[in-house]
Amino acid sequence: MISNEQAKRMVGPGWGKIIDNFYRKIPPEAWVYSMKEKFGALRIDGYNIPWEIEEEAMTASEKICELCGDNGETRDLSWISTLCDNHYQEKLKQNEERVKN
Repeated sequence: MISNEQAKRMVGPGWGKIIDNFYRKIPPEAWVYSMKEKFGALRIDGYNIPWEIEEEAMTASEKICELCGDNGETRDLSWISTLCDNHYQEKLKQNEERVKN
């Protein structure tokens, strides 16, 4: 089983509070063996995790910037991510620079 701290290192720092909340709610017999970002949302793989708790974390991640924890939305920048307005603009500029070079 991966620990809370290990899980937080697998995704962006903005989702740390979501992961903390998730780990507080799962029962002791639950096992988490993978946590990742996929299509702009948190994905959790494990054993004996109540679906309601997993779904709550996944749904929350779709509205929180993965990088900073501010309010965000799912954005498609050749890689689907959940970002706040500031990080979205930053990623747009980075993409424009890559295209120029």
